[in-house]
Amino acid sequence: MGDEKKTNGRDAYDLFPDLMKDVLRPKEEIKEGDREVATLIEAFKKGPPKPDKLPPAPPKPPDISWLRTGDYDTRAQVADVPTALVLMGEGEKKEMISKVFEELGYQVETANSAAEAMEKMKFMNYAAILLHTGFEGGSVDEAEFHDYMKKMSMTRRRHIFYVLAGPQFHTFYDLEAFSLSANLVVNEKDLGQMNVILRKGIYEYENLFGPLLVTLHESGKR
Repeated sequence: MGDEKKTNGRDAYDLFPDLMKDVLRPKEEIKEGDREVATLIEAFKKGPPKPDKLPPAPPKPPDISWLRTGDYDTRAQVADVPTALVLMGEGEKKEMISKVFEELGYQVETANSAAEAMEKMKFMNYAAILLHTGFEGGSVDEAEFHDYMKKMSMTRRRHIFYVLAGPQFHTFYDLEAFSLSANLVVNEKDLGQMNVILRKGIYEYENLFGPLLVTLHESGKR
């Protein structure tokens, strides 16, 4: 009991001076050289600072449900891949020409009528178009789609490699192609060599129009 009386009026600072030194002592009792320690203690008591605004939420992971189901459209449009429009009647030649364009790096689209083809032209900038004279069942002069191509503004037309195919044409005859507002004409009997014909035709088209398109782009024109 005597010992308990001796502790009356004494606190933890008096009983355990070494343990309590610079830990919970009021700031006014801490020496000037220990101010930095006191600041750290006060900051620790307050906890970590709360930001004024929460950071933006990270983007959600991509939807890869197609990976599990296998439901993926391999014909989906890719911005950097050129697209070709093949206008021919159904048959082996149409499939063969479409395959040639694909081998050259094009995505291929088709249409069942001139009206459908012109509707597609409203929403897609095709890099290449092939029109067979039998697509509309008449001569090329009477073809509605060919007339559409002839009347197209040059700001758009110059970016399209336009090919006419049919029994009346002379393959690689540039003067004939020029008179028909086309970039290349191909005779029906040469369609089996379309891989070579298109490679040569596209190469010459890019060599002729490539520098012109670059110059127009640099001058602010299209």
